Formats: sequence, C-alpha cells, structure tokens
Amino acid sequence: MKKSTKVTRFDFITSNEETGNILSSMKSNQKVYCRLVEGLRLLGNFTGKTEVEVFDTLTVGDNKKIRLCCFDDDSRLFIFYGESFDRNDLLKLSREDDKGTIKYDLSLAKKYELNSGNIDFTRTGNIYGLKFGRLITNWTDFYSLFLRDDIGYQIRGDFSSSFDKNIINLINSFDQTPKLADCILVFESMIKDEQISFSKMNVKAFKNLELLGSFTIDGDLQKGYVPKLTKKED
Repeated sequence: MKKSTKVTRFDFITSNEETGNILSSMKSNQKVYCRLVEGLRLLGNFTGKTEVEVFDTLTVGDNKKIRLCCFDDDSRLFIFYGESFDRNDLLKLSREDDKGTIKYDLSLAKKYELNSGNIDFTRTGNIYGLKFGRLITNWTDFYSLFLRDDIGYQIRGDFSSSFDKNIINLINSFDQTPKLADCILVFESMIKDEQISFSKMNVKAFKNLELLGSFTIDGDLQKGYVPKLTKKED
C-alpha cells in the first residue's frame, strides 16, 4: 500500500496595506502564484502563516520592480518578486542563509512538475547559449546543461577553482547533442588540464525534468573509473 505524502501548506500574511495589495495582485495570477508557492515550499520549511514584507523597490523610468521577502521556520531568508514590468522576473527567487545565497528561476521547469528531486535543477546564474541548448552556471559549484528534447545534466562539486570558459567551446565541438558520457569527458579533461581538485563531484541526469538518476565521483579515484548511473527509485 502506497503511503500518502503530506503536503505542507502555508499562507502569506501582512499587516501593511501596500504589501497586502501586492499579494492580492499576485494571487490574481494563480498560475504564476501557485508555481512560486510550490517552489518556496520545496526550498524552505514553511508551516502556517508566513509574514511577508517589502524587501526593496527598483524604479526604471515610469516602471518599477518590487521584491518581497519572508523567513521560513529555519530562519532562511527568501526574496522574490511581488511586482515587475518584466514578466521574466516573476518566478525568480533567492534563498539566503549563513552559507550564502542561492538563486533560482522556476521558469526553467517549463510545464513540468516540481519536486524535491529536480528543484535544484532550477538554480540559475550566468546563462550561455550552446549549439544544442544552453549552459547555466555560477562558475563555482554548479554547471547545468539544458539540451534539446528536454534532456538535462547537472554537475556539482566543491571545485578548487572555476572552469575556464573554453568549456563552452568543448561542449559545442560535438556534431550531435552530447550525451552524459560526452559531458563527463569534457569536465574530466578540463579538471586534468587546469589541475582542478575536488573531494566530491555529483552528476545528475534529467529527461522532461524527471530525475533519471545520479552518481558521485570521488576526487581521489584513479583514472579509468567508470561510474554507473544510479536510477531514481519510485
């Protein structure tokens, strides 16, 4: 018998009239609002009523952007757009704690369902066009490849330094959409050429945003090690 999964629900509240009007406007666009709440629920620990307030306001001519903020039950700060003249902002958010700031763009999920297995694939940073898709990275600890036919790979690790931007040329050098093994070879060659060290490198594969599997490579493994993709369990 399959166990039911309890969904943690929470509601935004505010005693400020301006903020209340922004929340009402956000809720009028249920498709975007529900997606945002879904992402916040997966990224944070929210229960019950959550106080929201204005974080900052950016004015550009006659237009403006207003960002709201709130804290989850673990005292992590979440910042997201309550109002913006650029519709591409509406599903962008960030999470801040004592370890740093992580930025997300939930629009990367397209129409697909978000869950704990794929929410991290919506991390965003610098975006580069590729011959077969695009690369999104912060040039520090994550590199996400969004390729044709909604195939995606994400490589994360505690790398000693960032990879050279030549990695873009190497990925573009393939005649066909690179497979996971091709991408791993690109990273392995750059790790060797640039003498980048790491203790762990985690690799995930996605199709239609569904996590197909993952594996972890240890930094001290000998050359010739061939990792096996661990399939996602139902």
